[in-house]
Amino acid sequence: MFKFTIIVTLFAIVAASDNIRFHDCANHEISSINFSGCTSEDRECKLYKGKDNIFKVHFTANQDSPTVKLEMLATIGGIEIPVPGLETDACKGHVKCPLVKGEKYDFVYNFNLPVAFPNVHAVVVTKLVGSNGVLTCGKMNGVLV
Repeated sequence: MFKFTIIVTLFAIVAASDNIRFHDCANHEISSINFSGCTSEDRECKLYKGKDNIFKVHFTANQDSPTVKLEMLATIGGIEIPVPGLETDACKGHVKCPLVKGEKYDFVYNFNLPVAFPNVHAVVVTKLVGSNGVLTCGKMNGVLV
């Protein structure tokens, strides 16, 4: 979320006390986002190097899809880059596939960032993409510490 650092809050949506502020950059399929490094009060989420980070998105599928792909992009200093080293096949233990349109799902992603990464602030966009296009898109602010 510098890619892993989470996404800029243009409008904040807070669904519950453990949920974080995020901007839905798709069609409001996301009902909540939880991240181990932040609360609904934080302006940016902390992503910890050398420790487990847990990211959870609760969403409603907008399409039937046998596949789900994870895409994370971080904007750092005005430059958008893909977050390297992530498992992009979300069906490999992160969400139950195949997806059925109208059903609710939890996407859960655990990751550990290398200690060698620099401390940076970023806007992070996280998308789940199905076989017929974008399933979800969330944008938030983050900092790698």
